[in-house]
Amino acid sequence: MKKLFALIVLLPVLVLAQDWAGVQRSTYEAQTPQDRGGVGITNWGERTISATGIGVVSDNPVNAARERANAMRAAKIVALRDLLEQVKGVQINSTTTIQNFETVDDTIIARVSGVVQGAYEVGSPRYMSDGSIERTFAINLDGQLADAVLIEPYNTTVHPGGGDSTGLIIDASGLGAMPAMSPKIVNQSGDVLYGPMNVSRDYAVSVGIVGYARSVDEARGGDRVGTNPIVLRAVGVSGAAKCDLIVSNPDGSKIPYVSGISDCRVTIVL
Repeated sequence: MKKLFALIVLLPVLVLAQDWAGVQRSTYEAQTPQDRGGVGITNWGERTISATGIGVVSDNPVNAARERANAMRAAKIVALRDLLEQVKGVQINSTTTIQNFETVDDTIIARVSGVVQGAYEVGSPRYMSDGSIERTFAINLDGQLADAVLIEPYNTTVHPGGGDSTGLIIDASGLGAMPAMSPKIVNQSGDVLYGPMNVSRDYAVSVGIVGYARSVDEARGGDRVGTNPIVLRAVGVSGAAKCDLIVSNPDGSKIPYVSGISDCRVTIVL
């Protein structure tokens, strides 16, 4: 009888993982900013979510070609199942994960499931020495997934922009901040200085409200913040999920005048 099982790829990390809200999440001194769930990987640097499944052929197959075809299908089924579980664990904001929509709006979860069913395969199937077949599938955080889950009010408070800087880098390294699809930046008085209310939803869906990097140099090298970004140091984190950042009041006063701020030209260093 055929035996089918899943093998989830866990890439090497340089730090210990921590449990939070049922999802294994790495800290961010690793090679790339990644969430490491029990069933897949959310890579916030590349803005992808992926999972890997394996289909196994029995030791003495009666029909080797048919067994291999079944293993190919099984590997995809398992990968997509685990990919959906990984997607559900993605943090949207300081209080909400995608899974929370299951009790609020099942049409959103239905849309998310549809996005996962349309996942693209990463590379080619890998044929292992024991006869099993390994396949990896992924979706993008931006685009269809973001369009399904980003439901907060957008573009209700437009910043003036117009400054000399071409983007904003918030250095939150060492603070234990966590990534999310829709984080906020607040000052020490609690005023929200940047979030979904300050950006165009079209940009939020297509490129994300913020990008993430593992160093200021990496953030500077990206296209998101342009050639002359302003760099501010976060002084703390806020919210249950630790995804909202706190900046000093003097630094916070500069944020509304960042050129292109409404176009999501913000990168957070974790």
